Amino acid sequence: KDWDGVKSTASTSLFTEKDYSFKYENNPFLGFAGAIGYSMNGPRIEFEVSYETFDVKNPGGKYKNDAHMYCALDTPTGSSAAANTSVMVKNENLTDISLMLNACYDIVLDGMPVSPYVCAGIGTD
Repeated sequence: KDWDGVKSTASTSLFTEKDYSFKYENNPFLGFAGAIGYSMNGPRIEFEVSYETFDVKNPGGKYKNDAHMYCALDTPTGSSAAANTSVMVKNENLTDISLMLNACYDIVLDGMPVSPYVCAGIGTD
């Protein structure tokens, strides 16, 4: 079957947008986060992990068959048109995984229903 990704068949409208940037959906249900820790009457240690994914937006619903996920990259490498190269890229989504290790100290005050705390951590994304 021939490619049928873009509704428009005019060749002048295909891959003509300069400096294109993918747009992503903001869906709060495509991720999770969790933490586990150990407390010792003041000091405590925590480990956090989070995972989130953002799907590529279909701008205005103009594209079908996932055509909005594709982008053509052109890299002029020579002085003639024959020396130039083009690559087709598919961007399905953006995924973010975060890991954090925190050391905290709870300031326990007698008679107070809440406890202030101080934390320092290190992590990666």
